[in-house]
Amino acid sequence: MTPNTIIRTTAEQHGVTAESILSRDKSATLARADAMTAMRKEGMKFREIAEHFERHISTVHQVIGRTPKHRRVLKPTIRGVTYDSVADAADAIGVSQNTIYEARRRGTLDHVGLGRGNHRNNLGHGGAKPFTIGEHTWPSMAVASIALGYHRDHIGNVMRKGSDAQRRALVRRYMKWTADNAKGAAQ
Repeated sequence: MTPNTIIRTTAEQHGVTAESILSRDKSATLARADAMTAMRKEGMKFREIAEHFERHISTVHQVIGRTPKHRRVLKPTIRGVTYDSVADAADAIGVSQNTIYEARRRGTLDHVGLGRGNHRNNLGHGGAKPFTIGEHTWPSMAVASIALGYHRDHIGNVMRKGSDAQRRALVRRYMKWTADNAKGAAQ
């Protein structure tokens, strides 16, 4: 078969025009890929196909390699559920397809759709210990930091490597917080 015959036949099968297959019309992408594949099966060289479609030879390699007949469908398994395709998994979990591919590359498919954070070490409270200043106890230093108006890491940093002046400032902040809470409760 001649290349023009292959293009006409493929156009009829896909319901597009032969001109749209030869042009860069996006609606004929699949038909163009099928026509290139058929030409290759007829024994045409990649270079000849590229010249016929006025494309670079690497584009022809790429297009022929991506036709549905050659594509291996990834069936991701996420938290014990195997999906028929990446698109199905992305829709079900509520993330983009690229997120699924990136997680597969990183080896973190089971963490897709759980939000931001380090899910490998996520143990709920992260192993936090209760923290006490004066007569008040918080479930963690982070919770205490936020309650006292600091960044969540502040108390941990002060307790780990802070100066005596920083620790005294922390106690003063606690005393002010206690007084403010006592005023609020009295009203």
